[in-house]
Amino acid sequence: MHRRLFVLAILVLTVTAVVEAPASAQASAPLAVTAVVLNTCVVAVAPLAFVDYSPIAGTPTTGFTEITVTTCFDPHEIAINGCDHGTGVSDRKMKNVLANTTLDYKLDCSTEGDAKCLSNWGDSQGVSTLTGSTGPLQLYRLDGEIPEGQLVPSGAYADNCVVSLQF
Repeated sequence: MHRRLFVLAILVLTVTAVVEAPASAQASAPLAVTAVVLNTCVVAVAPLAFVDYSPIAGTPTTGFTEITVTTCFDPHEIAINGCDHGTGVSDRKMKNVLANTTLDYKLDCSTEGDAKCLSNWGDSQGVSTLTGSTGPLQLYRLDGEIPEGQLVPSGAYADNCVVSLQF
């Protein structure tokens, strides 16, 4: 009987020693991973040059150019301010500085564009701006019109506007 207890005691000690063997040491810490993505929207526009205007032609004179937006992956609106010589986006004027006279004109997006800017492309976000698409390269047509019937002196007329992205 003593012999069986002795064998049982060795077995229990052996099993206990195997179960309680120390595990390898280990430590851990959280790793935070972050990045900042910069907004790199770029806008460019070529000058809009109308064809020669005739005050007696009876038809409006038109012209167009393209607005280019590159590397813009954020939602944005494209706006055009009221320019230098009119009283706002619905009253744009080119000025002949020698004669001190003005020539009315309007700017709008093409019929392929956003309905908000079909009659007058302006700078009221969500009202008269064009909703832009996102992507590496987007092209938008800018149409201009000089209404017929303006009896103004001959000469060069000009205005300066600002095209901007609102995002």
